[in-house]
Amino acid sequence: ANYQKQLANQLQNLLSNQIDLDTDFEDSMLANVDDMENLCGKISDIKKNFDFLVNEQTRLMQESGDHLEHVFAFIEEVWITGREMMYFMTILTTGKSSSEFIAMHGSDGYARHNDRMLLYDASRSKRIYKG
Repeated sequence: ANYQKQLANQLQNLLSNQIDLDTDFEDSMLANVDDMENLCGKISDIKKNFDFLVNEQTRLMQESGDHLEHVFAFIEEVWITGREMMYFMTILTTGKSSSEFIAMHGSDGYARHNDRMLLYDASRSKRIYKG
């Protein structure tokens, strides 16, 4: 109740021009040039740091993707039976970080072998790996 009374008094004072809304507005609108240059410099530094981090993240994601493709090439060349690839694909698929990475950035090797793992053998009613 007291709060409402206080608001009513302030509104009445405002309407009767007893309160000057323009008091000291110049001080809040004017800024020191040095302060603005300092602020602009800080904003520029933040932008440069952000751009650096984005470029670094992009580089690291590309590098990680390249490493993943090299692992696929290695497994394809060294182990030709398919069991190792199936195990590797299982680890990638069930791993939180690896599955998120592949979902966000893709992987040609993963897509290629995932398609092979999903082949369906109707005569045996189960999925098989076709290496």
